[in-house]
Amino acid sequence: MPITKMRRALPNLITASRLVLVVPLGSLLWVSRHSDRLRWMVIALFLWIAFSDWLDGFLARRFSAQSALGRVMDPAADKVLALVCFLVLVRAGMDGHSYFPLPLWLAAVVVGKDLWCVIGYLVIRMMGVEIAVRPAILGKASTFLQLALVGSIVIGPELVRMHLGWSREVLVWLTAIMTTLAGINYSVVAVRRLATAQLHE
Repeated sequence: MPITKMRRALPNLITASRLVLVVPLGSLLWVSRHSDRLRWMVIALFLWIAFSDWLDGFLARRFSAQSALGRVMDPAADKVLALVCFLVLVRAGMDGHSYFPLPLWLAAVVVGKDLWCVIGYLVIRMMGVEIAVRPAILGKASTFLQLALVGSIVIGPELVRMHLGWSREVLVWLTAIMTTLAGINYSVVAVRRLATAQLHE
């Protein structure tokens, strides 16, 4: 593969690697509920995934390698990562083996919002209306807060020792609010797109 093509493909390859790492991260997160040593492995892997998220964006800009695939795959990788971590932490909390039980209602809000967006997109496409898939600021903010909450749970013992355990509760409510706002924003955008499409018919 020529160097130029390799450079252009590199950001998407890094993004794809994040998707691949979701499975081992979820597995380690589950088994770490019984092992502090494994919890540090989760932290290391979580940090690497966060770094790779920054790296693929940097390389895409550096090599002018932004692509339609990358614009879809990058937020999708973050979303899959957040969803897997949320489901694992909720299950661990139900077993009583979690440093900080993730509320079931919060997982319902996050999963429900994503299902709402996916179903809404499919319905609109079935109606023959084109709608661009562009990550909105509220969507990006909600995903960031979801991952920040997961990170705060993983380093929970350290936060408690620094008397910052309260920050996880704050993140729970910020995540719930921002995720709800992102869902509302998506709905407004979808309704406006449908209205515009009907006006041009």
